[in-house]
Amino acid sequence: MKKTIAALLLSTAAFSAFAADEGFYIGANAGQSRTDAFDLSTNTLSAFAVIGGYQFTRNIAAEILWNDFGSAKLANGTSARIDGYSAKAVGIYPFDETWSVFAKLGYAHAKMGGNLGTSKNDVTYGAGGQYNMNKNWGVNLNYDLYIVTGPAPRSQNATTKVPSIGLAYKL
Repeated sequence: MKKTIAALLLSTAAFSAFAADEGFYIGANAGQSRTDAFDLSTNTLSAFAVIGGYQFTRNIAAEILWNDFGSAKLANGTSARIDGYSAKAVGIYPFDETWSVFAKLGYAHAKMGGNLGTSKNDVTYGAGGQYNMNKNWGVNLNYDLYIVTGPAPRSQNATTKVPSIGLAYKL
């Protein structure tokens, strides 16, 4: 009987820890973006993202992001604002309750604003790690990659790389 009660208590504790991994989360990231293409300079720009997500299990989540990549300075001296939004699937590997790593794969719509008005829908991906300060707050490091279409006449793809640091709050 004692073994049955002990097993029941342990399974309840394990289920509670597992259930705590599920749920909605919000967050924000700040960092620098670098856009590389023939028509764009390689100047580093400030970047910011607002994130909303849902963690289905300990290892799987989905999130949506709005990104502001800053303004890219074009070769002709003008600048163009780059921003976009994305939806990503997130694979998570937790080492323990405190540390985890993750990889992201999804779809992004990125646009270069101003009088250029170009946009691009393409795959986005990234990776990172997170340190959980407690059951609600986490700090993470991210590296994400987006594709943007450059200005005419070449209209070539530009790659925007974003290393960032973020804060996440599990609701």
